[in-house]
Amino acid sequence: MNDYKHLMGEDYERLYAKYLIRPSRLLVAPDPAVALDKDTRLLDLCSGSGAVVKAAMEMGVAPANIVAVEESQAMSFGLHRHGPIHVVHGHLEYLGLYDMLAKHGPYDLITCRQAVNYWWHRDIVEAIVGLLDVSGCLVFNTFNTKPAEVPQAKQYVHGEAQFAEIAYLVGDVVQHVQAREGMGMHMTTFRWIEPETFAGVLDELSDEHAFATWTRIREDTTDTYVVRQIDHP
Repeated sequence: MNDYKHLMGEDYERLYAKYLIRPSRLLVAPDPAVALDKDTRLLDLCSGSGAVVKAAMEMGVAPANIVAVEESQAMSFGLHRHGPIHVVHGHLEYLGLYDMLAKHGPYDLITCRQAVNYWWHRDIVEAIVGLLDVSGCLVFNTFNTKPAEVPQAKQYVHGEAQFAEIAYLVGDVVQHVQAREGMGMHMTTFRWIEPETFAGVLDELSDEHAFATWTRIREDTTDTYVVRQIDHP
């Protein structure tokens, strides 16, 4: 469940400020890095308020070469603020979406920030990798620490605002509650996926399809994955 429809873009940015920091991380993670210039073709999945899109344009990517996929129209207002990019509304589970995305590709870089647990499935990953150009990269990140079954509350300060966060596991579903001073609580649910599950799918696809390898970068509580497309003779 990814229920952001009642949150307008400004509320989303205020409530999830903690997760919107360092939006350029996915853009510079590949090693060797993808060249970011006016000709770079970027596809950003689950774009939210457009933090990655904004960072990409600040790094020289032309708005006309950016495609953003967003499942909730309520959150996409921020994307249009950043330039005349292509915004596509649709669920990644609908494989027909990829024919539409292919018209703007192939892509040098595909990113997905903190949302892979909502849609991860072998067929979807295979379709996404199929949109990459030769030497292109898919870069996504996700958390690597399994929540406890007993709710764990955390409090933190971001700028002048105070936040509270509660996360706990019911079966294999993460219950995540976020609240900010002066705002009501917001809850989302998504699947807990073991790092070994990500590795297993990527290993299978690496053996069967045209990308040479994948790497995982561990950073505190999150992992960043880089999947690189190659040209097979």
